[in-house]
Amino acid sequence: MRHLKSLILCSLLAIDTDTDAANWAQLAGERAQNIAIPYVPQNIFFNASGVSHPMWSARWGHAVVVFNQTIPRNDYTEEENSKLINEGMPKLVLLGGDDLVQRTLQGGVKASAGQFRNDIWWTEPPLGTQLQWKMEEAHSGLGYPMAKSQMKWNQSNKGRVSPPKWPSGPKISEDMTYMDWIKCQDVNLQTLPDPSICDEPAPICYDDITEEGCHPEAVWKRDNMWSPRRGHAAVVANDKIFVIGGRGSENMRMRETSMVGGILGYKAEDTRDHATNHAEVVLKNDVWVSEDGLGKHWKLVNPGCQDHQEDVLLQTEVWTSNQPNLSSPHTGIIGAKCSTSSDCYGSAECRYVSTNTSGKVCVCPMFSPREHHTVTVQHRYVALGEKSIHREDYIYIVGGFTNVRQSFCADRPCGSLGSYKQALDDAWVSNDGVHWVQLAPAFSSTEFQARGAHASLLIHDYTPDKIGHDRLWIFGGETAAPNVEETHYFNDTWYIDLPSDPCCMYHNNCGSITQPLQKYDIGVCLPSSSDWNQLSSSNWTGRSGHSVVYEPALSRNNFKQQMYLIGGRNGDTVLSDVWTWDLQRETSWRKDFDPNQWYKANNNGKLYFGPSSQDQPFSLDETPHRSYLTGDSPISELKETFLPVTPTGEELKNSTLPTKISLLSEEDAQILHSNGIVNIDDLANANLQTILKFRGFDFPGEKAKAIPRICEAFVLANALLDQCTLQNNNRALTRGKSQSVRKTKPIDHSFSATSMVFGETYFSTEDAECNDLDCRINKWDGCTPIGDQVAVDVNGIGDVLVPQTTFDPTNHIKDLNCRQKPKGRYSFGAALLDNHVLVVGGQGSDQSELHRDVWARDDSFPQATISTRPRSGTHDSEFTFESNEGGAEHFEYKIMDAEERLDVTPWIKASPNDKTDVSWLDNKKGGPGEGTYALFVRSIDPSGNKDYRYSTSTNVHVW
Repeated sequence: MRHLKSLILCSLLAIDTDTDAANWAQLAGERAQNIAIPYVPQNIFFNASGVSHPMWSARWGHAVVVFNQTIPRNDYTEEENSKLINEGMPKLVLLGGDDLVQRTLQGGVKASAGQFRNDIWWTEPPLGTQLQWKMEEAHSGLGYPMAKSQMKWNQSNKGRVSPPKWPSGPKISEDMTYMDWIKCQDVNLQTLPDPSICDEPAPICYDDITEEGCHPEAVWKRDNMWSPRRGHAAVVANDKIFVIGGRGSENMRMRETSMVGGILGYKAEDTRDHATNHAEVVLKNDVWVSEDGLGKHWKLVNPGCQDHQEDVLLQTEVWTSNQPNLSSPHTGIIGAKCSTSSDCYGSAECRYVSTNTSGKVCVCPMFSPREHHTVTVQHRYVALGEKSIHREDYIYIVGGFTNVRQSFCADRPCGSLGSYKQALDDAWVSNDGVHWVQLAPAFSSTEFQARGAHASLLIHDYTPDKIGHDRLWIFGGETAAPNVEETHYFNDTWYIDLPSDPCCMYHNNCGSITQPLQKYDIGVCLPSSSDWNQLSSSNWTGRSGHSVVYEPALSRNNFKQQMYLIGGRNGDTVLSDVWTWDLQRETSWRKDFDPNQWYKANNNGKLYFGPSSQDQPFSLDETPHRSYLTGDSPISELKETFLPVTPTGEELKNSTLPTKISLLSEEDAQILHSNGIVNIDDLANANLQTILKFRGFDFPGEKAKAIPRICEAFVLANALLDQCTLQNNNRALTRGKSQSVRKTKPIDHSFSATSMVFGETYFSTEDAECNDLDCRINKWDGCTPIGDQVAVDVNGIGDVLVPQTTFDPTNHIKDLNCRQKPKGRYSFGAALLDNHVLVVGGQGSDQSELHRDVWARDDSFPQATISTRPRSGTHDSEFTFESNEGGAEHFEYKIMDAEERLDVTPWIKASPNDKTDVSWLDNKKGGPGEGTYALFVRSIDPSGNKDYRYSTSTNVHVW
């Protein structure tokens, strides 16, 4: 393809192959767009000490929470809750995850690097701002003003793991396990033969753990935390951060049956000194709590179990390998045999279960170990007096994946806790993380199918039917079962309504001490399994590993409750689409960049929301999303844009939209479609013979119908894709189905305002790779002029006329915008921070692609204002501009001859801090001289959104 070389600065945005996502601003990570400068971290490291730009490693399966987020209250109005939320100072906290990357090296050799993590990072919006950006006058790489992200990441905990060997005491130099490391946690003291070893040690022990009388377990207690893991869940409840379950990596003692050569104690009978411990990946259901808000220190409140809950045991495992029913698909053993509960690990209880009469087994009284489950929090309040409020937070767990035992060695299970993945459909609740009540048993529903990697939300005061209550939602997910090979991806939506008053109100025992929930609360103040309801299937594709974020009713969004569903995967397809749902007024989801999608814009103090006629005065065909394009956008979206202007500016008193006219008629588009040119990428990559056919030149005997503006459309298509190529970076963004990399020529940013007069060409068609005529002829694209060449002899066609002029896309390309968004991903973090939906990290399209970035969705369009303008009839010539949106201080202006309705300049970038002087319009300085001119200005925010309507009261001046 021939590339246009613009002599003015083009507005550059990232482009992706998937067309189903919204415009986003990149806050952090390696720069993947050309609008703003993100917080760029240094190379991968795991300790923030002494590093100027610290940030977590690329990863997936991590958890994110927002700490210090203001919580809506039942007894407050929407306005009061909105004020509280807007005044909050929240922190986004990232916890753990998996940064293992697998790559194929030269020669097909596979290599991997990385591991499970338990490090903790946090960030917060700059004080007094909303994800503030600062303008950098001249970015060193691109040479023009850009907004720079003020996001900063801080490491509050670099992660801690158990030592491999005992450093002192009677077991010095012997192998030790993770369980040895955490044995002094308060919840474990009752299981110790001598709890006194966990008494607070002398201060000297923290300096030298080998000092006589120092017990390492007691010293380690301060450092104890959850093991490195992924697929865990984290929430904020009761002003604490909870980490629950997941797949962890822990130092464990090797099972005797795993050793070769017989067993002698814990050592294999061998002359070599074998280690008895190794790092093993295990499923967890432990519960850890941090009260400092940043995860610096942790406390184990529930150690969980190594055995399953009873209903999972009974329906996935059998008692013995001698099971007489040979048709049974289960061939494992149930649980662990025991005599008392002290024989079981953690919270497990030793008891008889319904079908066992031969002995007791260890049974978990809480949810089984699992990963990719969902955890949500409900905040319940009750007024105890005029100024006294009792609050309880209820933590809900739904579904996830566990492992079940389906093989055996003699009368013991082989390997770890099963290696067969099993999805679950149970639900549990707790108000302290210690005591859990099962709301829905496993495998009991004939409608709600077992699933993991789903998404959930708990929405406060859900009131579309005017009945105040809270609602727990479940979205999508995937199946897994040992005897089912095929994985099904759900696109269903389920919900259950929840009472909003604390259970203590029903029992008249609300007080300073919160009473644990009980089984008898079900049906009174807790829902039952029969209370689940299903909505009709959603219009988004079935998926797992996606995220759903809730935006509460706020003044910023006109008190609308909205949900956002983002990304995920369906089999090998990794998704990047975004869907929104207005809970109060709609019954279905809207996909980003559909013409009927909602957007926000402030005009004269009025907050407009498209596309409803009640809120938005413009038709669907005029919504600003229509000009946000990708290589997959229809060719009909290649349009010329004409600004509204008259000598008096009368028509611009009210907010007015530009006129957009497609370069191609419907008939022309149909001709292109019939020849396989459907989208912009198809047209930009069309070969010489195809372009000539549309110009009316074809092989002998073929009848070609000429498309009048085919070369203009071809030039504009190439200009758009060039505009959407990542600049000043060796890695361009992929586009279209070809997945090719577009190598854009360097842009010449030099510009002389005095040359910007009527009808001048602002770009060059010279090909830097061709220095002679023959080269240019051989590489001709069918539209570009070739010097003085009149015709070219094309093989098989004959002489073809060479255009002597070409279409100048300079003005129109600046009004076509590229969709800017994060790449597709799953198992990522997502949250609402400072009124913005954020996406954090995640797994990409294959195991070699992990993301180390942060993006913020932006559906608000900025509004520029001319704050200083010349007075008519004077020699004043200076303008200054402002924007109503933080970070949208990137301005462009255009001057038109209002009488002739012709462009005097294209869109020109204006400095955000300096005055814009247009005195060059004077004919004594080489300008066009006296006349009536109109100056249009627009602001561009870091996501690429810009003013889409114009008014003399804000962003237009006629003088």
